[in-house]
Amino acid sequence: MESNEKTSQPEGVKSSFIPKQAISRQLGREHQPMGLFMLVSIVVLLISLLVTGGAYAWRYTLNDSIKKACPPDATNEDIDRCGLEAALTLVRDSIKEYQPTIDKVQKLDRQLRRAEELLTNHRTLLPLFALLEEETLQTVRYNSFDYKADGKVSFGGQAKSYESIALQSIEFAKSPFIKDFVFSGLNLGQDGIVVFKLDMEIDPLLTSYLASLNTQ
Repeated sequence: MESNEKTSQPEGVKSSFIPKQAISRQLGREHQPMGLFMLVSIVVLLISLLVTGGAYAWRYTLNDSIKKACPPDATNEDIDRCGLEAALTLVRDSIKEYQPTIDKVQKLDRQLRRAEELLTNHRTLLPLFALLEEETLQTVRYNSFDYKADGKVSFGGQAKSYESIALQSIEFAKSPFIKDFVFSGLNLGQDGIVVFKLDMEIDPLLTSYLASLNTQ
């Protein structure tokens, strides 16, 4: 005999094979707030995009300021409306018109500099001879003379006595144009005449031709 009885279940009780705890955890995870790492990543990405965009914009602006062409029939007054390369070309073309005059001025400048150099280095011995004539005692005379361009002068001469050489040394020491001097090779010659050699260094300004022109 078959039984038609079914397992009875209390009224008001519902059964389910899906665990309620698992569903609750999954829902909780879906509504979990954004993590700190994700937020930082997004901020860094936005900053990178801004920097990249700014770099491209700056590069475009710089390239435009260099490559920008001048307006048609532009003159030097329109140079601020040209790019750097076009402005340089415009100035270079405007200078070509005056190039012959510029070349003449440069040539004249070189000639004037050369003339000034020659005048500066040119020496005249007239002031030196005038100085020797004024400072040399009557008891001293010179019989040889050698001048060097560095202001060194060598003499050979005779003096009446050793006392004359001593007095002559005093006179040379007073002169502002005689920087240094040395008597050497003193020998007593015939008739009591003292033979000597004299090395002298004079101020280069004394023999400067340009300085002599200024004093005239």
